Amino acid sequence: FFFSSLSLMPGACFLSSDWTQWKRVYLLSRPLNIPERICCTLLYAPMLGAWLGAWVVPLDWRRTWQAWPIPCFAGALLGYFAGTVHLVISFVQAERRMPKPSSKPVLQAADKKKLPVCNESNWWMFM
Repeated sequence: FFFSSLSLMPGACFLSSDWTQWKRVYLLSRPLNIPERICCTLLYAPMLGAWLGAWVVPLDWRRTWQAWPIPCFAGALLGYFAGTVHLVISFVQAERRMPKPSSKPVLQAADKKKLPVCNESNWWMFM
């Protein structure tokens, strides 16, 4: 339940009910836009973290933190955090590379109602 909450909850929030979009993001790992990239990254980062956390399980140190689910649980949490940090850094770098907008307002008052719910400037609110 914990791992599926970390991995699939962004997809439930960002992706539509179209199964081809879910297949493209989660099975083929080919995101086309920012919400799909967030979902793809937040699937593989906890998976990698849990896999790396499982490496300490067979070592026989007799420590309390080394018991079966604890390293995988902690690794998944650290992987999710690392994936989120990676997304923030990559989006900040991408925003810095974008050209500066002109001083003229681009959107008219009627166009403001048609803005998407999640875009490049407010993606962090949906994490």
